[in-house]
Amino acid sequence: MATSMDGHVVVLPGDIVTDLLKSEKSPTFRLGPGLRQESERVIACKCGVLRRKDPNVYWIDNHQKRVSFKNFNGVFLSTVFFKFAAN
Repeated sequence: MATSMDGHVVVLPGDIVTDLLKSEKSPTFRLGPGLRQESERVIACKCGVLRRKDPNVYWIDNHQKRVSFKNFNGVFLSTVFFKFAAN
């Protein structure tokens, strides 16, 4: 379920956000990273803050990490990679 924090809408994977994207100006909109359309519903597939940019462009803003595991003589070591988006 989407939660509002300080004027921002925070969504989790699986949240249905169709009602949050409706606009009186135009019935069409573009989906960016983190959002997926299934038939008539729009579903969040990442957790983060739902963002909007005119005209009707929506995406989920989040910090994403990638983890890589290595096995050294039975000891697993992990490396975390950060992905930063440039605006």
